[in-house]
Amino acid sequence: MRRLNHEEGAVAVIVALLTAVVFGFAAISVDSGQLYQERRELQNGADGAAIAAAYDCAKGVIECSLTSLELNNTIDSYASANANDGESAASIVELNLTESYITVETETLSDGNSFLTHWFAWIFGEDSATTTVRAQATAKWARTPGTLEIFPLAFCLDTFNTLTSNGEDFVGPPDYHVYYKTPSNPIVCPTTDDLYEGGFGWLDLEHSTYSLDPTTCTLTIDADEWMPGITGEGARINDPWPNCYQKLKDKILEMDANTNAAPLLVPIFDGWRGSGANGEFHIAGFGAFRPTGFNFGGSTHHPDNMACINPANRCVRGWFTDFVTFGGVGSAGAYYGVVSVDLIK
Repeated sequence: MRRLNHEEGAVAVIVALLTAVVFGFAAISVDSGQLYQERRELQNGADGAAIAAAYDCAKGVIECSLTSLELNNTIDSYASANANDGESAASIVELNLTESYITVETETLSDGNSFLTHWFAWIFGEDSATTTVRAQATAKWARTPGTLEIFPLAFCLDTFNTLTSNGEDFVGPPDYHVYYKTPSNPIVCPTTDDLYEGGFGWLDLEHSTYSLDPTTCTLTIDADEWMPGITGEGARINDPWPNCYQKLKDKILEMDANTNAAPLLVPIFDGWRGSGANGEFHIAGFGAFRPTGFNFGGSTHHPDNMACINPANRCVRGWFTDFVTFGGVGSAGAYYGVVSVDLIK
């Protein structure tokens, strides 16, 4: 077949154009994918760093300031831990101790540079060859959670103070026997050895506007509220709510198998009023309790050999610990070892 003049030149032009198109799509797909991955890592790092910093500030375990070496080390470590290459620059953008929040920014750190080098986009000019990628996150904290999902077993504040040295010592075992008492016959938790009388009572949800989740035996309540308490010495004290006895037993078994299992979040009461069916606890805040046994009378006990030191009474055995929970940040409650942290943006 006869060839047209200059056909080779036309093919070369087409190949050049197609090559440019291929590189263009490569720049879009590969470099855009690289940017997306970098932003995702940086956002994860910012989220983790903000939450960790808020947690440390809430617990008061470090100096919470813009210049705090410990706080900045926490931010750097969490930001870098979320980067595939282990490198990410992090800084505090804002720290508001009045409103209890911190904003953290992370940015690209690659081979000592604060920019990301693209694999293909450099072909289109020097200005598009590098990009600095950043991400921000803000976390808020509260040492005084205002609302939490709790187990309906309220503990006396004096018992909490005795077992934790007024909220200063959450070292764990040994466990203690906490004895039952109702608002109709209150005792302000006097202590002898490891006996804590008047130490706990069940919330009475039949006379409350709050509802219990029967599958978990938990309810969401607010601090600084008056809650009805189950009073008297009747059979309802043994297992007042469907599934609660079993859930308490399940929690003990879970913690026996896993020492890192979450504790029970319980209300702490600092006062009572009324009597009989009108008895109420004043919920001052929330604590974290690690139960190891209970005996509520009859066959309602765990483990099988669990007995109260005073066999005529009902008791719970365990200790208070500190714990961080996500959600419930507010200002209504007092600090009883439970720290709330929320990622707000």
